[in-house]
Amino acid sequence: LKSLNLSNCRITDSIKSNLGRCQALEQLNLSYTQIADRNFKSLSSLKFLKFLNLTGTKITNFDLIHDFEKIEILS
Repeated sequence: LKSLNLSNCRITDSIKSNLGRCQALEQLNLSYTQIADRNFKSLSSLKFLKFLNLTGTKITNFDLIHDFEKIEILS
């Protein structure tokens, strides 16, 4: 799986905690979901992620963005 669009989806805690298992993801759209700071850490294992859309989420602490080495587009 290289691309996942969960925009405007109701994301359960189980999905939030398991997103980090999608190691090959290059594009992830979480816009307008309930993802928050406490879930952001689990995404740091996505080492191939190039595109990440967090528009309209509850994420306020972007310090972990440095863990994403290949990010080209962040919105």
